[in-house]
Amino acid sequence: MNALAQLDNGNRAAEDEEMDTAIDLLRQDMGARFDEGNARIADSHKEAIENTRLVEAQIDELRRETTARIEALARETTGRFDALFAESRRSADRSDVQFRWLVSLIAATLLGMASLLVKTGHW
Repeated sequence: MNALAQLDNGNRAAEDEEMDTAIDLLRQDMGARFDEGNARIADSHKEAIENTRLVEAQIDELRRETTARIEALARETTGRFDALFAESRRSADRSDVQFRWLVSLIAATLLGMASLLVKTGHW
């Protein structure tokens, strides 16, 4: 007897149909699971996109706040520099006046001494 003939018995056709049915059910089950997995992945992508948008919005808000703080500090610093420069100018003006007064005092003293020397005849 042939080996194939020994394997071929009448019940094999029914077993093949059951096997085909089981395989089809497994394929359907696997397809459903893949669809479920793909849906979860799609949901995860949507959630990640939404989270990214939220983070970007927070970053933009933080950037605006930081820019506003920097601008406020820049204005404050500019004001302080302006006040410092004005005070320096006033101080320089006072120093200039004091220097001119000192030069005129020295000149007057020298003129006075020269006139005394001329009057006394020592010169």
